[in-house]
Amino acid sequence: MIGLKFIHPFHRISGRSPFVGADRSAVLKLNKNCEYSFKPKYWDTKTQNCKDLVKKLMEGDPTKRLTGKEALEHKWFLPVNNNGVQSLKTLTR
Repeated sequence: MIGLKFIHPFHRISGRSPFVGADRSAVLKLNKNCEYSFKPKYWDTKTQNCKDLVKKLMEGDPTKRLTGKEALEHKWFLPVNNNGVQSLKTLTR
């Protein structure tokens, strides 16, 4: 089961819940089985780095899920330099 702190980024970025079902039981089953999708209507405008981060936060196996520190080190958070390249070097200039 995925906790709220990992569901929150999905919801904030897409404006939608990752788990939609007919009733509470169906939603809990989807959560327990980590069954979600990136519906194109809400996700087509998001970058691959953004989707990659959310996937890694929504990992069903807690031992494989990103930690907070790992999430903040994800390439989605890296600044982009004037050439459109993401790099930590951009932070030091």
